[in-house]
Amino acid sequence: MDTTIKAQEIIDIYKTLLEQENSNHTIFIYVLMGITIIILGATWWWNKTGANSYIKKAVKNELEKKNEEISLLIDNKISEAVEEKFKEIEEKFKNLELELYRSFAFSIETEKNYTYSIFYWSKALEKAIEIEEGELIRAFVDTVLYNIKKLEKKEVHNINIVKKIIEKLPNTLEIEKNDIKKLLKNCKNI
Repeated sequence: MDTTIKAQEIIDIYKTLLEQENSNHTIFIYVLMGITIIILGATWWWNKTGANSYIKKAVKNELEKKNEEISLLIDNKISEAVEEKFKEIEEKFKNLELELYRSFAFSIETEKNYTYSIFYWSKALEKAIEIEEGELIRAFVDTVLYNIKKLEKKEVHNINIVKKIIEKLPNTLEIEKNDIKKLLKNCKNI
């Protein structure tokens, strides 16, 4: 029986060793599976939270940049539109002033009051120069010359203003400018 007991003991020892080795392999596999699960969980967590927050920040920054660009573009468009409207209104106002001075001058001239009509024709001439109306400039210069030649008393209302306006004439009307200056030298201010 000794031999059978010894054989049985050896078998039990081998059996215990095999079970223990099997248990060691199982623990090793479980540890590897645990590490794999932790890595997969961390990757999933990063994709869920980290990547989402990174993407949100990137999208937010891009949207802010685009909003700034759009705001600048809108501001520029509004500024251009407002500036264009102001220029349009200013030009209409200058045209209105020109017509007003022309009407005064014409009314006064029909009464043969050249002393005052020269001033108003000069003011109309100034507005025509400002809005660069070549035909009106020429017509008003001729009218001012005509009115100065018709003066009997050689008196002009606000002659200094008239002289300043005549100085603004373009170079193409240099002859007329000089003629008006010569005629105004003999006139007095009222």
